[in-house]
Amino acid sequence: MKIVVRVTQAALALALVAGPLVPVVAHADEASQVIEYFRKKANVPPNVPAKVVDMKDSKIKGAKEGFIELGTPPRTQKQPFLVSTDGRYAVFGSIDDLTVNPYDEVMKKIDIKGHPTRGPKDAKVTIVEYSDFQCPFCARGYQSIEQVLKEYEGKVKFVFKDFPLTSIHPWAQPAAVAADCVYKQSPDAYWKVYNYLFENQRDINAQKLKDKVTEAAGSRIDKAALGD
Repeated sequence: MKIVVRVTQAALALALVAGPLVPVVAHADEASQVIEYFRKKANVPPNVPAKVVDMKDSKIKGAKEGFIELGTPPRTQKQPFLVSTDGRYAVFGSIDDLTVNPYDEVMKKIDIKGHPTRGPKDAKVTIVEYSDFQCPFCARGYQSIEQVLKEYEGKVKFVFKDFPLTSIHPWAQPAAVAADCVYKQSPDAYWKVYNYLFENQRDINAQKLKDKVTEAAGSRIDKAALGD
């Protein structure tokens, strides 16, 4: 069943998105008005730079939308907002289209093309994991995933994406790079390396890594292609 929601009044749309409207005292400068109010609302210190960016007409009739950018590059945060055209009311938050499946929107942001994948391509359930080969908690997650894939074999697609925590795990990134090199040579060998790294974390270090990966992958893998 398809549900279509039609919004005819800006005030109703704002209420659906973020509850009661917030009154704002009108100023001549719309951007300054929004920033001034948000600083007070969110207790943003005066020494934190703030500016309005990407201001445009909103998809909701009778309103404008944009972002308040806080901080200085590369460490900035963006706060989405919606403001009525008369500058009196504002909503600080994102706008959701109720006719769009939120799960589909999330999946569009996750790139799985070219990443190691197990399971049927047309599976109704896809699990995308971001993980670190050296992380002990990720090793626990690995065990859980293996159990799921075993119990629901043929019904689930699994995609693995590297997320090495380089500041605390010195061989996590080299392991990810080496495993990726193996994957480009042999997807089947990649999963052998994947299993080995998670199951033998305590026996691996940066010096042993290349030999361990080659051993796990098998004799057909070009060791030189794994790099230093």
